[in-house]
Amino acid sequence: MPESNSWRIDSEHTLKKFQQFIEQEWRDKHYLTIKWHSGRTRSSLQNNSLHVYCRMLAKELNAAGLDMRAVIKQDVAIDWSEETVKENLWKPIQKAIAKESSTSNVNTKDYVTIYETLNRHLSEKFGISVPWPVKVNSDVQTNGRDFT
Repeated sequence: MPESNSWRIDSEHTLKKFQQFIEQEWRDKHYLTIKWHSGRTRSSLQNNSLHVYCRMLAKELNAAGLDMRAVIKQDVAIDWSEETVKENLWKPIQKAIAKESSTSNVNTKDYVTIYETLNRHLSEKFGISVPWPVKVNSDVQTNGRDFT
């Protein structure tokens, strides 16, 4: 797994230190992938509160006999989008298999297992099976099917 570092830049001093660090990493390794986030993230108190809220809400829903099928109504017609498939179908299976929330942190072998699990479920329950896209010479091959 790639090495990962995190920096918080909130002053001219930390900005200069980060620049020095990146320059040295480049000289040492000759390959870097950099991600960044702007703005502040939630506080520890907010994070803890979110977890307590979710736990309390889950307890109440369970006590009322409202399982996920009852809460996420199957009779509500909401069209799927790329994002809703990712968030509501792919990621729950990913979390169960790979124990990862972010799709960028999942290894390639887990991607295969996640796909096969989701595809098998949709095939058995709904008769829907979509092949995994394969990249060939800069074109994505989808067995002649249009997924645009």
